[in-house]
Amino acid sequence: MLDSSHMLARYSTFVRVGTGLSYADYVWVRDKPWKAWNAQQQPSFLLTANRTQEDKGDVFIEPEA
Repeated sequence: MLDSSHMLARYSTFVRVGTGLSYADYVWVRDKPWKAWNAQQQPSFLLTANRTQEDKGDVFIEPEA
């Protein structure tokens, strides 16, 4: 999704039940540069629900350029 005021890419959270990942996929994802979630300094590229914590994880990954 593009933010119309700044034309920056914005991303939304999602949920998936069951990963369907192979072991190689899991290793690839696990080795990404995960960052701890900070509710006071949420990443500007990520759109989350305003009122709940249900769609906010413990960690996140910056989008690749």
